[in-house]
Amino acid sequence: MLILYLIIEIILSYYVLGGIIAVLGSVLTTKELIKAKKIFRSSLKNKYCILLPVYHEQDIIQESINYFYSIFKDDEKVKIFIIATERENCKNSTYEMAKKQIEKMNAENIFTLLNVPKEYKNKVGQINYVVKNNFINNDEIVGIYDIDSRPDNKVLKIVDDLVAKNNSVNIFQQVSSYCNNLNNLSGINKILSTSDALTQTKWALGFEYQLYLLYSKMIKGKKLRPLVYCVGHGLYVRGSFLKKINGFPEINNNDDLSFGYLSSVLGEAILPVPSLDKCNISFDYKETISQYRFWSRGSNLYYRDINYYQEAFEIKLSRKQKMIFLIQGFLRNFLWAWRGTLWAIITVISIVLNNIPLIVFCFISLLFYTILPQIIVCFELKKLEKKKISNIFLGVAFSPINFLLRGIGPTLSLFYRLFGNDREINYKATR
Repeated sequence: MLILYLIIEIILSYYVLGGIIAVLGSVLTTKELIKAKKIFRSSLKNKYCILLPVYHEQDIIQESINYFYSIFKDDEKVKIFIIATERENCKNSTYEMAKKQIEKMNAENIFTLLNVPKEYKNKVGQINYVVKNNFINNDEIVGIYDIDSRPDNKVLKIVDDLVAKNNSVNIFQQVSSYCNNLNNLSGINKILSTSDALTQTKWALGFEYQLYLLYSKMIKGKKLRPLVYCVGHGLYVRGSFLKKINGFPEINNNDDLSFGYLSSVLGEAILPVPSLDKCNISFDYKETISQYRFWSRGSNLYYRDINYYQEAFEIKLSRKQKMIFLIQGFLRNFLWAWRGTLWAIITVISIVLNNIPLIVFCFISLLFYTILPQIIVCFELKKLEKKKISNIFLGVAFSPINFLLRGIGPTLSLFYRLFGNDREINYKATR
């Protein structure tokens, strides 16, 4: 029984520690983002290609063209590619609507509109069409955004400053706030989606930004490094590096995660960009579950991808480094799927045992892991975005429920993988 109590206390301590790390990480990251707003460059030193892959984005394409035009129109060294696809095959396609909007704005000087052949599948195929057909030059920096991304108007000056100071670094990654559309939601979806948006933003500010800093320091010091992943929006890569690796990896439908695994294998530094990419959260919470299942499936294939990249790029990782990747990847995927369920099981055991101190510890750990970091994120976002989100604290209050629900998608992914129905799946967010 003592061993059981010890295990329970160790697991609950993990939640408390995780919450404290998220809070400290969020505060440190916010300081970096505020500091970066003071960076001022009169002009860009580098040339930039901004890639916007689109697929059935009729509801948002005109607004998005207006937005990206407004923030990049005065930069002569910027060109924007809107990459549509013939896979849409419908009337009033995204391509047709984008064409009309660009012509209406007389913005052909900054936008290049492409309609990619059907054989270039998925988002990564559309992006690689541009990379592999020589639309990009070696001396250009390639920036990738989703069509609902709303980067700050100073983002290129911040990226340009990083690029200029880090000649040996090929990859630069923004982290995201997922709260951009919360005021457009209503009902129970608004409450749960607000909670999930704050959770994802907590992860971005509290963990991802600091992970990229730690990883890049390890690369610079030539030490054993953690396994990192990339995010497919707010991602900047040198054109020369993209051509060297023959475009983004297509072995995994989650090409952005896998691009991070490739970078980890190659020992390529990934510097965080101190500027938020402001994005939308899913309109329907059921879509969030599907989204997590899709992401989780790609994440679960991490070790297959690592072995593939070692062979493809003739890289020999040390036994210690491979073991770090293996263990870290396993724990990340296991906890993603079972973190909430594990807490619920421990709480039930504590209640059955009628152990009051353990029951109290369970709820303290829940408070530390869910509610406290989200409260901090609310205050940090207020400093960064100065945008009022209605009913935000109701979303915070529901964070324990979201904590339990967000493991459903990854759990389904693991279930199908274990029981032989691990088919390739695609996911398209409704915007």
